[in-house]
Amino acid sequence: YHNIRSIMQFISLHDIVEITPAEVFSFWCDDDTINNMDNLSVKAYLALNKLTPVPPVAIRLYKRVPYMSGMGSASADCAAVLTGLNTLFDLQIPIADLLAVGKTLGADVPACVIGGTVLCEGIGEQMTPIQHDTPLYFNIIMPPVAFSTPDMYRKIDQNRLFSTYPHHDQMVTAIQSGDIATIAQSFYNDFVPVATPSECITDNLNILSDAGALGGSMTGAGSAVFGIFTNETDSKNSYDKLLATGLQVYHTWAI
Repeated sequence: YHNIRSIMQFISLHDIVEITPAEVFSFWCDDDTINNMDNLSVKAYLALNKLTPVPPVAIRLYKRVPYMSGMGSASADCAAVLTGLNTLFDLQIPIADLLAVGKTLGADVPACVIGGTVLCEGIGEQMTPIQHDTPLYFNIIMPPVAFSTPDMYRKIDQNRLFSTYPHHDQMVTAIQSGDIATIAQSFYNDFVPVATPSECITDNLNILSDAGALGGSMTGAGSAVFGIFTNETDSKNSYDKLLATGLQVYHTWAI
């Protein structure tokens, strides 16, 4: 794990996790590449069972978020299983305990339990929710390449890249005040300099800018790229134009 300082924004784009009481535990995913017992959703069930007895369930996972896109869908699915089981069986597990279990499964899982807009520090477990009611709209392009998060961290270590980004406080203030122009100008991602091929990031950022995005960056460790828009109408019009070009693009908003 690495120490981070990152603002995570949860969006409407999501996988679908179905949890149904069953006689024996089972897991199924419509993506064959992750349809196995090593899936984080399975590990979430097993980890919660160590904390308190949980009846057997059938978990069905329908992937909608691109795999290896840097959007944290595996962590979000894991958090969905933890919170879903707690609700389904009225286990009454305190949120602090769910966060503790989530931390054992992945650094991003606790933030996914919290949701919303969160400043994450430490390895991701030190969370400060950012309260705001600002509507935020994004278009996301998924290029035809995928990045491995461990590989991206390894590249940062090998290149001894230490972040000097000074604008976290500026970004937090802009989010709280609804200053979308400053939000757009404040995006920064330490993974971008080690992304290869770099063209898949820079070219798509230029495409988003040409389509009306005020600013953007890469999502997490990539490889998806997002752009932020002034309002829903601009975002939707841009999405329609981008979709017509044949790009793998998603229209989404902050939740």
